[in-house]
Amino acid sequence: MREDESTADAALASAARAVYGRYQREIVEGFDFCPYAKQAREQGAVRVEVCCDARPTHAAVLAVADELAADERVEIGLLLFPRVFVDRFEWQRFVGEVHDLDAKSPRPMAKQFAAAAFHPDAEPDTGSPARLVSFIRRTPDPSIQFVRVSVLARMRARDPKETTYVAPDELDGFIKRLAEAPLEQRLPLHERIARANLETVQARGVEHVRGLLDGILRERDERYAALGEAPRRGARANGDGVQ
Repeated sequence: MREDESTADAALASAARAVYGRYQREIVEGFDFCPYAKQAREQGAVRVEVCCDARPTHAAVLAVADELAADERVEIGLLLFPRVFVDRFEWQRFVGEVHDLDAKSPRPMAKQFAAAAFHPDAEPDTGSPARLVSFIRRTPDPSIQFVRVSVLARMRARDPKETTYVAPDELDGFIKRLAEAPLEQRLPLHERIARANLETVQARGVEHVRGLLDGILRERDERYAALGEAPRRGARANGDGVQ
């Protein structure tokens, strides 16, 4: 890599981290969309990396995942891709392929993380908690969130609804109480979070949340334009990587 390319990548990576930081503070933490996010950041358990490749390969992404996994302090890793231009569905496909390859890989650091796709393009759909998720995940750039599997297990272990032990002779009574409990008390943790997020967006107003997200995207465009980066546009993905 030429020195000027290295300098350009460093400047872009800095800008990408800055606009992602705003998304994290104003959206994820500001609306408490992830009850663990702020605590993890303050404890130094979140690490943000930037990949400046326009066409990252699955292998390149897995290599970053291995670096994150090797750092025992990292519980949540974010990998940002400011030069990747694909639509949301193609990005979800690519991240799904990365996840599947990781699950099948014999690498020493394989299967340490659950991977989720985040993308800047998504319209709000309040038809159900699950259908709103993509809107909440409107990061400034296509991104991959890596959450350490052991952390997910620990969060579930702390949730009595996920780990309740019931003695055999008490099972009938437990089932009856569970059936009579409000729906919110019967759902697993991730579904309760999704329902709470939908309620938050509806209470604060979809347009208010959209306005904050759009403001972050405008800052992204301004910062990247000042660096001479191409404006965000549609593209397509194929082969062993994204293009």
